[in-house]
Amino acid sequence: GPEPSAIGDVWNQSAGLGFGANFGRHWGVEATLSGEERRLIDDNLGTLGEYAVVSIIPRLRLRAPMSGGRWVPYAFGGIGLNYGEFNDGKGRAEIEGTGFYPASDLGVGFEWFVARNISFHADALWNYTWGHDTRLNSDPLTGSFSSFQMPFGFRLYLWESRRDHS
Repeated sequence: GPEPSAIGDVWNQSAGLGFGANFGRHWGVEATLSGEERRLIDDNLGTLGEYAVVSIIPRLRLRAPMSGGRWVPYAFGGIGLNYGEFNDGKGRAEIEGTGFYPASDLGVGFEWFVARNISFHADALWNYTWGHDTRLNSDPLTGSFSSFQMPFGFRLYLWESRRDHS
């Protein structure tokens, strides 16, 4: 479920950081690090605690520069690693869960360059991670998480080839 700080009791907030490079006009690669927490809720016991999810996902990005490179729509996808950890237990049940699991994401986005090396971006992506092993009152459980995410931010290009944007 959503965190208490979720916007409208629906939209969890997360944080992320990415590093990458563009190769020519149409291709780019990046590695993203992002994290969020979700409440674990049982129908009978209520909120059990929180499950922190941190992902590292390398991505391939297909870019389609327009308007001389000022607007750049793109599509991306990647497979990486997720770390999941149960925390902030409420004492309503005995629960354990910590480990590394596979993760993937797939999405689209666009960049708008306000200067030759600074852009704002917005993405829409689906993130999926599977095989999370937990124990609830000594009973083993395996679960998967998926989420629709809409990250936005800015990119700072530290160096560039003029071909990257035109």
